[in-house]
Amino acid sequence: MKGEHTLDEVKLQAYLDRHLAREVEMLRWTGSFLKAFTTLSSEKISGEISEAFQQSSLESFASHARNLIDFLYLKNHYRKDRPTDVVIEDFVSKDVVDQHLIPITEMLLDARIKANKLVAHLAVERETFGFYQRAWMYSQIAPQIFEALKSIVYKIPDNLQSDRLTSAISDSLPLFFDIRLRQHSENDERGPGFAMEFGMWYRPDEYGHA
Repeated sequence: MKGEHTLDEVKLQAYLDRHLAREVEMLRWTGSFLKAFTTLSSEKISGEISEAFQQSSLESFASHARNLIDFLYLKNHYRKDRPTDVVIEDFVSKDVVDQHLIPITEMLLDARIKANKLVAHLAVERETFGFYQRAWMYSQIAPQIFEALKSIVYKIPDNLQSDRLTSAISDSLPLFFDIRLRQHSENDERGPGFAMEFGMWYRPDEYGHA
């Protein structure tokens, strides 16, 4: 635990349920959107709106990835102890973290740097990073974050556990949801653009939460 903390056990449990679970859910959803664009790039889904949606999905994915990486590794790997940041050490002891949390990977180290330099800050790296430095391997970043979460979340005491969080990292869910994009023709009554179709039923009461 950090020295002085404003969240008691009840609030910590609520924090897992309300905020950390949402970060996990949104990582999966934004990754799903990116996969849809990548998979159907051959169909040339383009235009100002679709490009803005793709970019916003990427930036959102990067933000949620960085938040989860910091939750897991900010204190034990980066040796940073920010008084207002909620981290895994607020839920389990250092010994439990050292014993069970898998080491941070090179890809997650790189993802955090890119999220900081290319999304969270107006840094010079937006101009100086090369093509491969700017690339986002989202389909590899997401499963590595999920594996890290699974290695430690189940070690959180029962009184702090969140059903919503454990559901969000469950192996019963696909890595990414099946989302299909369809380009509108210029003659479509809705005008040029794209439509989104879900390849699986999505019930908010079973998984997602507002």
